[in-house]
Amino acid sequence: MQTNHKKGENNRDGRTGNNSKHWTFRRRTQNSRKEKNNEHNDEETIKLERRKARFAKEQLEIKSKESREFGLVSRGQDNRLQNDSSARNILLDDTKRMIDDYRHKDQSLETRDQILMNFRKLRESILRIKSDEFVKSVLLASMHFSITIEHYQSYIPSMEKLLERESIDATFLEEKELEEVWLYFILHIVHFSKEYERGFSLLFEKVAGNGKRYHKMLYSDTIESMTNVQLTYKLIEAFTEHNYFKWLQIYNYLGTKTDDQVKQHIRSILKATALQDTLEDISKTLRSSYFVLDYPFFKGLLGMDASELVSITKANWVLDDDAGLVTLRERVQKQRAIKKA
Repeated sequence: MQTNHKKGENNRDGRTGNNSKHWTFRRRTQNSRKEKNNEHNDEETIKLERRKARFAKEQLEIKSKESREFGLVSRGQDNRLQNDSSARNILLDDTKRMIDDYRHKDQSLETRDQILMNFRKLRESILRIKSDEFVKSVLLASMHFSITIEHYQSYIPSMEKLLERESIDATFLEEKELEEVWLYFILHIVHFSKEYERGFSLLFEKVAGNGKRYHKMLYSDTIESMTNVQLTYKLIEAFTEHNYFKWLQIYNYLGTKTDDQVKQHIRSILKATALQDTLEDISKTLRSSYFVLDYPFFKGLLGMDASELVSITKANWVLDDDAGLVTLRERVQKQRAIKKA
């Protein structure tokens, strides 16, 4: 009886017996519901995050398609230019407008570098594309602009691609275009790389052509009557023979032909590759031969002012504008030597 009574007390206490089991069951039921609610909330949160991520990705893709800020194919940044002809046309048109602005009003380094980068992106985008007028226009425009700003790191890749495609398809370039590319390429390798033999060989093989043209290239009366092929021959001949005064004479003549794009490009290549070294050699030659020169004689000899040569070469000369004289070196004072003796 006592045992039963105690059980009854325990039951009434609510801590053991059936009541305890019921309480424990209810506790578990509440936890289960909370867990289900939490799981449901977690699933909703995950779904919401997925929707946000998908929406963000779609927006990014839309912005990417609309953007004209194209990446480099070689770095895996952006394949639109490689896959989309309209994107290539857009970038080329934008670049041409930038070039026009650069030439007439905005010659900033930032604009120049952006144009060069645009051409690099375009060159990479057409690597796997069959040769056509668009491909040719990209490579020619890239070459011309790079030569104009004397950036051989860009004009050489453009020349090489033009010649490479011409070797595959002989109709890729017109005769005048092909001659132009070869002349620029030959001038560069002779003056920059000092590949004299290769330069002459390519000129005779790729440009001079038949015997009549070859003969005409070798002989001419005046600089003014020379063709661009003849001028190229005379330039590389003078350079290899270290006839720098003849070389400079042609260089100065090219500077007067501002309405002739090819001649201006030839001059730009010479300026980029050889002008500094040539003027330094001329400076040394003059210094070993003269003590003093007057301005008119100097201008007649080199076709440029003494101040211009000093500015380029940093020659340690004394310019006297009042007297119109340039002192190349001081005379040795023999009298001092006699007195000391």
